[in-house]
Amino acid sequence: MEKRIKNLILSIIIICDFVLLLYSIKTNNYEQISAIVTLPLTLLIPTIVRKILKINISDYFEIIFYIFIFLAQFLGSGINLYDKIYWFDDFTHLLSGIFSCLVALAVLKIFKKSTTKDITFNIIFIFGIVFIIAGCWELIEFAIDQALGSNMQHSIDSGVNDTMFDMLSALVGSIIFNIIYYIESKKKQGLIFKIQDKLLK
Repeated sequence: MEKRIKNLILSIIIICDFVLLLYSIKTNNYEQISAIVTLPLTLLIPTIVRKILKINISDYFEIIFYIFIFLAQFLGSGINLYDKIYWFDDFTHLLSGIFSCLVALAVLKIFKKSTTKDITFNIIFIFGIVFIIAGCWELIEFAIDQALGSNMQHSIDSGVNDTMFDMLSALVGSIIFNIIYYIESKKKQGLIFKIQDKLLK
């Protein structure tokens, strides 16, 4: 069932991206073209992780990833909701912080460190992964801007403010996640622990 849902979501995103690409070309609107063109490459990340790193991420985890990419890259950059809705950028970066926490939990599970015996280490590790992913994402946006002449980081009009607020939003998301994670660790059960069990096959 989850595999069907994953394939359906992936198909919808690809179709929407292709339609948006045609519309952008027809209307000579190339401002968001970098996000539109690079979206299919972003969608390949789970496949790359599975094939190259030999990590059996679950369909459930892929569904979460695709939904996040649809919100952040397609709606945010492609449709340009980042400029049209003032809170959308902060919202998606807050979600990125939460998603990064899930990535960290998956890594902990791979290395069999996901027990509640050393919750302090787990939380520190999760924060570390969040900042690594947030930093890498900003570097990718910078590289795309430099290569294609786009302005995904809004460095032209905001300097480093946009980058810093993006990382702060991710930090807030991770703080919320870790507070819940810590509370649940005392009971050794809860929503986060249920999700963690479903991240890998």
